[in-house]
Amino acid sequence: MSIFQPKNSAAISDDTHNVYAMIKQKLGSEEIPEFFVVQNENSKTVFTGSINLISNIMLEGMLPRVLKEMIFYTISSSRKCVYCSTIHGDFCRNLGVNEAVLKSLTHDLESIEPIRTRLIIEFALKCAESPGELTPEDYSKVREAGVSDAELMEVLATSACTVYANIMADSLKVSCDE
Repeated sequence: MSIFQPKNSAAISDDTHNVYAMIKQKLGSEEIPEFFVVQNENSKTVFTGSINLISNIMLEGMLPRVLKEMIFYTISSSRKCVYCSTIHGDFCRNLGVNEAVLKSLTHDLESIEPIRTRLIIEFALKCAESPGELTPEDYSKVREAGVSDAELMEVLATSACTVYANIMADSLKVSCDE
């Protein structure tokens, strides 16, 4: 149960209805995650910022969404954000990631194939856990695996977006959507 309770207002504005419809369509979800509902009902500014951040980083760009979801899931699991790891684990499954790969993302990154995917996820995890410790060698390793600077920028942004969402979800105490 969230610290900020959804108001369950029966009457939502047309603008909110349109945004919710866009979220459901882009996420491939039947429901609006509580993460967004609680923000929308308590701060339009925060809600708009979260929607823009997550939509632009997670749903646009060069990297496939499935890779971004795998990054989000791995970082969220490492940071012990139950809400985000649950939701993004479900997104991974919906995008075709099987249970064995999900388990490897949290228990055996070395087994992730292809190697390019593993290197990207390892880099993203280090970025989220200790960004000040990223070295020129860390960047070189992913570049040598064929990751362009534009893709690398998306990896960095996905890591930062995940940490933001983890802080918000954990602080708001949002519960996993059913």
